[in-house]
Amino acid sequence: MRILLTAFGPFGSHTYNPTEHVARLVGQRWNRPEQFVVEILPVEYEAARQRVIGLGPFDVHLGLGLAADRDVPTLERFAMNRQDAPTPDNAGHVALGNSIDESAPLAFETTLPFRRLIESANATGYQLKESRTAGLYVCNTVLFCGIQTSKRAGFLHLPPAEAFSVEEGAKLVELLLVATLEEPC
Repeated sequence: MRILLTAFGPFGSHTYNPTEHVARLVGQRWNRPEQFVVEILPVEYEAARQRVIGLGPFDVHLGLGLAADRDVPTLERFAMNRQDAPTPDNAGHVALGNSIDESAPLAFETTLPFRRLIESANATGYQLKESRTAGLYVCNTVLFCGIQTSKRAGFLHLPPAEAFSVEEGAKLVELLLVATLEEPC
């Protein structure tokens, strides 16, 4: 069983991205038998896309991203086949509605046990909410490519560290990964 946990470093005006630290902490603490890979992706549309595809298929791929405007974690339900955001990526590219993959449908739904994960997290005291889409920035690209390349893939947006600590983020990610592994395909 192979698990991929991706996150991002700083981008734009965000000089600290807690997702990078959450992912590294989970990777350090993971003590189960699964092969566990942590990858910090560049906040660049094409480079992130190529990195996810190049890493190959995984049984589970959970992506993490910063949602600076949220105060609770959100699990993303859909990935759109679009890149369209006024904010440039770290390479300076501004996406203007282009497709991620011309041969793919307009959207994919997460292949994680979405409802079950939200219920599990909330039953253990986390306030995890549903988000309909991962936006149209690089997070969405990673989710879209993750769904294309891995058996199960999903994306979790975390609020800034002031609203949700790295430790709490790591515990939530561990809970979601274990719950996914225990859920039959």
